[in-house]
Amino acid sequence: MDQTLDPRLKEAMTEHLRECGTCSKLIQEVELLRRQLNEIPQVAVPPGLVQRILERTSGSAPKRSLWVDLVVPTIRPFLTQRYAFGTGIMLVFVSLVVSMIGPTFSAMGYSDLSPSNVAENADRFSDQIRKKWAQVKTYEAKVAGEVKLMKEDVYGRLDYYLINLLFRSYSQSVQKEDQKKQQDTKGQAGGK
Repeated sequence: MDQTLDPRLKEAMTEHLRECGTCSKLIQEVELLRRQLNEIPQVAVPPGLVQRILERTSGSAPKRSLWVDLVVPTIRPFLTQRYAFGTGIMLVFVSLVVSMIGPTFSAMGYSDLSPSNVAENADRFSDQIRKKWAQVKTYEAKVAGEVKLMKEDVYGRLDYYLINLLFRSYSQSVQKEDQKKQQDTKGQAGGK
């Protein structure tokens, strides 16, 4: 129905649908349902609807404040478990990066704070970051390759399953047709 099948599979499916009344009826029902769903008009919520409902049901408009209107909606997403977990991981990552490649403050002296030493340390620090970033990119490429292989494997297994299902259904319909032809032949032979 979405026209996304491989041409060979589509051809086999079309052939099957010509012969199998159950599957073709199912396809027709789903197409009808999709058309009916597309015919349902979209309803837009008029502006101020909530306010008018509150005024009519409670008799008074809710009190507005900067805290409720601005601060709470801004903070609320950060109070969820997902953001808390992400923030925790980010803090751990930053602390690990700083401890691995960052400056060691206990070994620093006043001479290390001279402009030339600060620039030299900054250059060394940026070189370390570039090297680590290159390692991260290499690892990311490896992971992307593995994910691609996993996707191909999953899609291959899914294709295999669908094709087996299609051929099983096709062979069942062929067997039913053969049985029907045999019964018709027996019926004609018995009627003579």
